[in-house]
This record gives sequence, C-alpha cells and structure tokens, in this order.
Amino acid sequence: MQEQNIQLQNGHQVYTKTTGTAGTKLLTLHGGPGLTHECFANLPALLNPRGVQVIYYDQLGSYYSDMPEDTSLFSLDKFADQLYEVVEALRPDFILAHSAGVMVLVEYLLSYQHENLKGIMLMGMPGSYAKFQQNVLRLRGQLPAPVLQRMDQLEEAGKVMEPEYQQLLMQEWFGRYYCTLLPWPQPLQDCWSHFSFPVLLNTLGAGPFVFKGPWTSWDRRGDISKIAVPVQLIGFPGGLAFEEDLIQWHKELQDSRYHICSKGEHFGWWQSSEEFVSQLLDFMEYAAEVNA
Repeated sequence: MQEQNIQLQNGHQVYTKTTGTAGTKLLTLHGGPGLTHECFANLPALLNPRGVQVIYYDQLGSYYSDMPEDTSLFSLDKFADQLYEVVEALRPDFILAHSAGVMVLVEYLLSYQHENLKGIMLMGMPGSYAKFQQNVLRLRGQLPAPVLQRMDQLEEAGKVMEPEYQQLLMQEWFGRYYCTLLPWPQPLQDCWSHFSFPVLLNTLGAGPFVFKGPWTSWDRRGDISKIAVPVQLIGFPGGLAFEEDLIQWHKELQDSRYHICSKGEHFGWWQSSEEFVSQLLDFMEYAAEVNA
C-alpha cells in the first residue's frame, strides 16, 4: 500500500493511495463534492486478489488533501485540470467515478487527450445536474408524509442545522437512499464524518435539497457522444440515478454497456459487492480487448 501526495501546478497537494502491488490500475473518483476515498474502502479486498490495483484519490479540499483559501480552485474546470495532473502522475488504466465525480471525469474527458486510458465506469449521475435534481425531488416526495411535513416545517423555519433536522436527514434521506445497511460500514461512517462542507458550499450548495452553486448548471447531454473510450454504466435499484438515466447515457455514448445491480442505493457497491466487482472485471476484460 503506497501513499503519495501529488503536487499540483497550483501549489497544493492532493492525497492518493495505491493498494495492491501489480496489475491493472483502477483510479477511483469520489463524489460529494467534498467526500473522501473512504467510500470505496471495500474495493481493494475484492479487486487486489484479482489483479487490480485500486488507487484512491481525494480531490482538492477533501479531508486528506489540502484545503485552499482560494475557493475558485473548486470550480468544475479546475477539478478537471487537477484530475488531469493526477492521471498524468499515476497513469491508471481505468477510472471509476461516482456521483459528482462523474461530472469531473466527463469534463476531463472532453478537455484532454487520454490515449492511455482503456475505459471508464460511471455511477450515480445522469447526464445533467438538472436531471439529478429532478430525481432527488421525486424521491423526496416519496418520503413518509409525517417525515416530509416535519422537514418542510424545519426548512421554512430556517432550522436545517438543528439536531432534529439533521437526524431526519440521516435516518430518512441518507439512510433510505444512500445506504440502508444498519449500521453503516465504518469506512462509510468515516467518509461522512470527514465530509468537507466548504467544498460542497462552493460547488452545489448547502445540502441535498439546496441546488445553488456553479456546478448546478452542468449539462453534458449534448456532448456525451464525444466520449470515445469504452464506458461501463452501473446503477442500483434504490439509487439517485435511475435506469432511465443509464439508458439515456447508453444511447448517446459511442461504446457503452449498462447494468443495474440487484440491490443497493447510492453507495450500492457495499450491498452488491460481488455482483458489482464482477461487472467491473468483465468490462475491464472487454475494454482491454478493444484497446489491444
């Protein structure tokens, strides 16, 4: 296991850690924005013995990386630039992106040459943030009526930071649509406790139902067809990206496959771990043949 802080051109450092000693290199790209690599902590034990090195990368402002005072470095374009520098330093064969990490990866793919990249895996994000917002609001509307009523009352009273509201969020929103395992696996708990709210505030807004910030205008539905590398789309039945979103990606991409795992929510690779890993390995084999 090798830890490496990569020095960016902007003078800051970002944290990476490589697990496994040899084989195919898979770089993970967390969401949030502002979460950490800890959400992927179950993957090395599943993939290292099968010849895949799992590489963690904490984006700028996340818990294990530098926190800059200059919040302009949290722009989507800058995050794509930073990913380019990390890719140049680590030379992964594949990139696995989740949620807001998908937005970063797509911007990188549309901005830079990436001849050495064999393929990418995308989870948890439609082709536009507006569609993601629609999904969130649709799921929010399915919450039990008493829960939704109380959340509305607390939001209208400006009490979203009160313990009662935060507890409702954790139990009824994150515990319902992010991961239903009880308790959450310790790495997911650590990831959540390490959430970098300054990054979230300067990108998407203050919470799951606040859609304010420069990243909220992201919409690449007209540009998806420009992505030339093979793509594996993975969904989960209880997640925030719906099957209709994966189908839309699949229709527009040049070379893609999609799969809905049998169980799981937004962090569904914790519940469907073997099925999830099987899809990754099958895709890696396919993409290696395409790139041969």
